Amino acid sequence: MRGRSAGDADAAPDAEIAPERRVGTLAAVFRRALRTSLVIANVAAGIVAFGVLVGGSQRGAQVPILLLTPVAAAVFGLVACSLLPVLVRGPLRDALETFAWIGRWSSLRWRDTAGRRPPATPAAARAWLDATPADPEHAQLRAEAALIAGDLAEAGRAIDAFPTATPWDAFEREVMRAEVVWMGGGRLDLGGARRALASVNDETATLRGRALLATIQARGRLADGAGWREPLEELRPALGGWAEGILRAELWPAVFRLEAIIAVAVGIVLVVTVGLG
Repeated sequence: MRGRSAGDADAAPDAEIAPERRVGTLAAVFRRALRTSLVIANVAAGIVAFGVLVGGSQRGAQVPILLLTPVAAAVFGLVACSLLPVLVRGPLRDALETFAWIGRWSSLRWRDTAGRRPPATPAAARAWLDATPADPEHAQLRAEAALIAGDLAEAGRAIDAFPTATPWDAFEREVMRAEVVWMGGGRLDLGGARRALASVNDETATLRGRALLATIQARGRLADGAGWREPLEELRPALGGWAEGILRAELWPAVFRLEAIIAVAVGIVLVVTVGLG
C-alpha cells in the first residue's frame, strides 16, 4: 500500500487556517517584544536630547537653536541605539538570536536559489508561486512560499517533489510534512522529523535542523498559550559562536535606520517646542 504523502494530508485554504497557526505569528510576537524596548530607549533618549537642547539654548549659553537641533537629534539617536542592545538581553535575546540565525539561513537559501529574499506577505508568496515553475530545483522554496501564502495543498505537492538523496532531504521532508498537518488543524508531531535528523551527520546541518524544530515548537507553544520562547532559548547555547553577532548583522541595521528617522522627527519637535517656549 502506498504511504500517505504530504499532498494527502488534510489541507485547508488560507481562510481555514487558524490565525495563531499561520506563518509569521512568531515574528509578530518578537516585534511586539522589541517594541517595548524601543519605547523605553526612545523615551530615555528623548529626555537626554531635550536636556541638551534646553541647556544649550539658555540665555547664558548663546548657542543658536538651529545649531543645537542637529546635535540634540544626534544625541537622541546615539542614546537610543546604545540602549537598545542593552535592553534586549537575557532569555529574550537568546530566543531572538536563535530565531534570527535560522532566519538568515532561510534568507541565504532564497537568495542563492531564487535570487531574492523570502516573500514577506501571503500576496507576495502567491505572486512568486504563480511565476515560478513547479520543478524539483524550487521544491523547498515552493513549499515555504505556499505555507506563507496559506496554501496547504500546494505545500503538500511541493513537499512530495523534494529531493531524497541525503539524510537532510529526508529530515526537511518530514519537518515540513509535520508543519502542513499542524497548520491544517492537526496535532504537532515532530517525532518523524527528529528521527530523520538523527541520521544527519553534518554538525552544521544538525544545528540547523534543531533550530528549525525549535522554531516550529515555539510556534506550537505560542498557539497553545504556553511558554513559546523556551525551545529557542534552550538551543542558543548549542549554537555558540555560530549565532554570535547575528543581531548586529540581521536586526540592528534596520532598527538603527528607523532610529535615524525618529531622530530627525525628534529634532523638528524639539525646535518647535523650545522655540515656542
